[in-house]
Amino acid sequence: MKRPQANPQNFLITAALCWAGVGFVEMVLQDIGFGAFKLVTELTAFAVLALLFPETRHWQRSWKKYALAMLLPVGMFFAWLWIYADPSVEEKIAWKQAGWVAVAITYLTTVVAAPLFEEKLLRGLAVPGVIGTTPVWIQRYVRAEVFGAVVISVVFGLAHPSFAFLAFLFSLALCFLSIRFKFTAVQCACVHGLYNCAVTTWYQTFGFGSWA
Repeated sequence: MKRPQANPQNFLITAALCWAGVGFVEMVLQDIGFGAFKLVTELTAFAVLALLFPETRHWQRSWKKYALAMLLPVGMFFAWLWIYADPSVEEKIAWKQAGWVAVAITYLTTVVAAPLFEEKLLRGLAVPGVIGTTPVWIQRYVRAEVFGAVVISVVFGLAHPSFAFLAFLFSLALCFLSIRFKFTAVQCACVHGLYNCAVTTWYQTFGFGSWA
């Protein structure tokens, strides 16, 4: 398979088509009752994107940057805990009735598949795509990097409507790691996954036992 050229236009086109395609496939699989629809679809999409556009950056080996990055999911989790952590009766019942298979699928989806897919799609493709196609007249008022980070973070926030503002801030921070510190998509996914893991564990343990 011939890879497309790694240019901003192809980044944006691929990201848009992949986003729409994944949404459609997930809807179909969910309608037919396939429980692990997000896990399978998003892992597959990540693998395809990684094949089409291999990572050109090298893993950062700065412990200071790692330490700074680790503070992000911790801070975001406490912000989420303070603002949004209010489980509904339906969520309590669902988690109490979930078997170990359902719990395992949930963790693999939220901690591994979703962060890998979203970071490759957004920070790996969409952000550099927007940066590279930002019109000159916009760059007269704001840097292309800032414009790209804000645009993609708005999209990320809208894609997570239940906590849109916090998702927007989280995306901005991830964009900062990607643009300023040159984090790879997988490195951003590690940070993203840690935050998702903390939130998922809070639900799975019934608020760390506070609403068991």
